[in-house]
This record gives sequence, structure tokens and C-alpha cells, in this order.
Amino acid sequence: MELIDLRRILSTKAKRMIDDEVKRYAAGQKWKVHLGQANFGIGNGFNDDSYEMLNNIIDVVCKHYKTERAVILAKSRIKPYVGYRQVVHFLARKYTKLHLADIGAMVGGVDHATVIHSIKEVKSLMSDMAFANHVDIIEHKILLTTEI
Repeated sequence: MELIDLRRILSTKAKRMIDDEVKRYAAGQKWKVHLGQANFGIGNGFNDDSYEMLNNIIDVVCKHYKTERAVILAKSRIKPYVGYRQVVHFLARKYTKLHLADIGAMVGGVDHATVIHSIKEVKSLMSDMAFANHVDIIEHKILLTTEI
């Protein structure tokens, strides 16, 4: 399993809280917060199943478009890469319980507004039969490779 960078998925408030705790620990002070109390910083739907599903979506989109994972996860504005990322955002919203901010942080390092735009863009492109067929094929592959 791939390691994740928690700082990419935690809210700003949770990051500050963790940073404060690390500073207290370094200064020799006692911990004020137990790690379990920091869970509020992770989206309510974030769990191993959602993370596994997101990874599966990314893998299937990469294979379908014959591209590398790094291309989808990067912040590149090259048109085809943006399109691949938008498809991932759309499918992640459909098949996971992750918050939009969590999806954006993990896929492209973007904010929730960009994910909303991606979802709207994919929905509008679904009127194009060729594009809709690509998305349907990707969805079918995702469902075949995922235990639901």
C-alpha cells in the first residue's frame, strides 16, 4: 500500500493543532491533545475504503488514458492532463464519501472550488457521446476491480 502525506488531507485547523503539539513536545511540555481528538481535521467520510476507491479510480483512469499516476496527481495545466484529473474528481465524488477539499488535496493539490468546477465540466461534456463512452468504460472498469 502506498503511504499518504497526512498534511495534504488535513484541514488547516488540524495542521495548526498538530504543529502546536509538535512544538510543545520539542519544548519538553506535555501533550494537550490526544491524537484521536485530531480526527475532526479529516473529512467525515475519509476512511480506508474511500482511500482505496480513490486509488483504484486513479489507477483505472491512468490505464485508460495510458498515462502515469504522477501526471494526474501533479498541478499541470496541460489540457489533456487537466481533463484526466477532472474525470478523477468526478468519479471520486460519485464513488467515495470524501469531501471535495479532500479529493482536491489528494488529486492535483487543488481546492474544493476546482473540484466543483471539474464535476460541472465533466457533467457538461457528458452530452458528447464519445466522451460519455470513455467515462462509462472507466466506470465499468472501476466497478469490475472494486469490491462494493
